[in-house]
Amino acid sequence: MAKQSIYIGTKSGNDRVEKAIPRLMKREGMKLDQATAVAIRMESLGRLGDMGGARKKPVNPALVVAAAMAKKRQPKKTTEKIITKIEAPNVKQYKRKVARTRTTKPKRR
Repeated sequence: MAKQSIYIGTKSGNDRVEKAIPRLMKREGMKLDQATAVAIRMESLGRLGDMGGARKKPVNPALVVAAAMAKKRQPKKTTEKIITKIEAPNVKQYKRKVARTRTTKPKRR
C-alpha cells in the first residue's frame, strides 16, 4: 500500500495522537501501523482525549465557542469608587492636584 501524507492541524492534536499510539498498542494489542491509523482517525473525528484516551462524545468546536461567548464576563458586585472633589484657586493649582491624585497608589484595605 502506498504511503499517505496526513496533516494534523494543531500541535495539541499531534501530541494527543503521539500519546494514544502506545496506549492502543498496549491495551488493544495493535501493531504500530494499525494503532497509528486508529489514533489519527479518532483525532479527526474529535474522539481523542487529552491524555490519549477515547472520549465518549466528539467535541464540536462550534459548541465550545458558543459556550465561551455565552459566559458573562461582568463582575457580580460593583466596586465602590470614591470620588473626591478637588478645589483649587486657579487652573495651575488644579492641574497640580489632579496630577498628584492620579499618580498616588490606592490604599489597600
